[in-house]
Amino acid sequence: MLLVSEVVTRLGLGNRPAVFLVPTMQGLKTVNKKAVSGRGGALHRHFQQVVANHARGLGYQADKEHRLADGGSVDVQLAREGTKVEAEIAIHSRFGKELPN
Repeated sequence: MLLVSEVVTRLGLGNRPAVFLVPTMQGLKTVNKKAVSGRGGALHRHFQQVVANHARGLGYQADKEHRLADGGSVDVQLAREGTKVEAEIAIHSRFGKELPN
């Protein structure tokens, strides 16, 4: 049973590695805690950047925290040759909660 996941990022001082131990849903359940809600934490921003950088390497334009016409926002919008793709980054939330986004 996996209770935490180790995530290595470049969020340390001077772009040095910083390691985060992120509780899994099972880990949170084990200690009777709910997932932290909200957005914009360090891991969330890290993965937004990873997605944006990778997409740019594939020739996409990438816009983080892109505002949508309906007033909402999406974590990363990718665009290339008339095609747009929106990506939501979810650290603790489940697929069903993110699907409407």
